Amino acid sequence: MSISDTLIGSSGPANAIIAFNRSSLAVAHTCLITASAPSFIVQAAPDALDVARTYLVLGVEHILAGVDHLLFVLGLLLIVGQRFKPLVKTVTAFTVAHSITLALATLGFVHVPQAPVEAVIALSIMFVAAEILHARAGRPG
Repeated sequence: MSISDTLIGSSGPANAIIAFNRSSLAVAHTCLITASAPSFIVQAAPDALDVARTYLVLGVEHILAGVDHLLFVLGLLLIVGQRFKPLVKTVTAFTVAHSITLALATLGFVHVPQAPVEAVIALSIMFVAAEILHARAGRPG
């Protein structure tokens, strides 16, 4: 299946969400349609490697596009320091927890308005910063 948008013109990028039914499973594809890339091709039956590659790229883009993600992970890294095992555990815990919350929201099990979510994210970064300051001062967190 190929999707095109000829209405973009010079107005800039548009986020297009394409949803279709395959084998009675609703599958949603998201892509960025721009004037330089005005079409999107959906594979009829992607293999497991293609699906894994797609999610890996989307995950990396999601993390790198969000300053809040970078600040939070940087704060976690500052807390655990250069110890490899706690570092891996910390980053893995963050990734798993974030993946679970995204899955629950995406699948419609939970719905929270964006403003409170953004406020809690900012608050979590402040808690991490406070933990770093406490650790630097030699006080337990």
